[in-house]
Amino acid sequence: MKPHCCDALAPPPGYPRVIVTRMGSPILWGIIPTFGVVLVGVVFVARPALVTAAAGAMRRRTTWGARLTTARAQLKETLGPSGTWVMLCGAGLAITFAVLWPLGRLALRLEEAWDRPVFEWFSDHRAGAGWTRFNEIVTQMGNRPPIYATAVAAALVLVVFAPRRRWVPPALVIMAVLIEQYVRVGLLRVVDRGHPPTSEGTWPSGGVGRTIAIYGFIAFLVFWCARRRGLRFATGQGRQVSRAAVAVGALLAVMATFEGYTRLYLQKHWITDVLGGYLFCGLLLAVSVYAGRALLDVDDGDEGPTTVSDAAGAATAATAEDGATAADGGGDEAPGATAPPDDVMSAPR
Repeated sequence: MKPHCCDALAPPPGYPRVIVTRMGSPILWGIIPTFGVVLVGVVFVARPALVTAAAGAMRRRTTWGARLTTARAQLKETLGPSGTWVMLCGAGLAITFAVLWPLGRLALRLEEAWDRPVFEWFSDHRAGAGWTRFNEIVTQMGNRPPIYATAVAAALVLVVFAPRRRWVPPALVIMAVLIEQYVRVGLLRVVDRGHPPTSEGTWPSGGVGRTIAIYGFIAFLVFWCARRRGLRFATGQGRQVSRAAVAVGALLAVMATFEGYTRLYLQKHWITDVLGGYLFCGLLLAVSVYAGRALLDVDDGDEGPTTVSDAAGAATAATAEDGATAADGGGDEAPGATAPPDDVMSAPR
């Protein structure tokens, strides 16, 4: 294979190898991480306020969330909703590509140190035909046919379920599927890291990526539509995240965790492929949600003005109305009351 410009990021020879000689049963590799994720999910479902508190603490510590929201509003004012979606998708996918490309080359150089020891350990430690068959069934949730069928079914449901602009949620679902496919294919061709001898799976893992990026985005759209329709299961108490949303998020985390394990146990991917799949799906889901809000929140009266000029206009109108009400005395002026000076009435609004 020819040298690559990103190979300078690779570790020097003699990088520590993964020690897998005393890792116990291969079943524990799947049960222990999955059980840990389930336990965390149960805690969050029982106490949704913890999720709200964590999100609030993150917002207080950083300002990037507010800056991204403001930037999206400014783009919508300039380019319109559709143009903003195209611009944000392009920028987000460019960042995703820029992050994952060098990491893919790094994963290539870690093949001897990390990938092959784990692969050989799973090859030498099989848990029986029943466990293998179970993994073959479960791993199909990340394959393309089930994902495509779920996306088509979700698009048909969202056409009816969307409260307004009913073409937007289904179109976003279809575009998310297409974007995931083409970005992943582009990455695997550029990185060109090869695949295990027992499979053609390469970096990043598409099964792991689709589990979060597609299923997660469909769940987001369903809850967005449900909130706009005022359904109780989608709205939490006060400003808290709804318990149903936390439960769905926990379920997706469990699915992604076990999906990654099945790809290792069935020897469909190197371990670095699976780790790259988790990063890939997280970035892709963030881009899909952030860009999708440009189309979803159009004419959304529940969340206030959607552009900077609308926000400024609403604030100015409210100030002017309050000033006029105060000047008029609420319409109940006392006899002999003097009118306000002309410079007050002519103050700029």
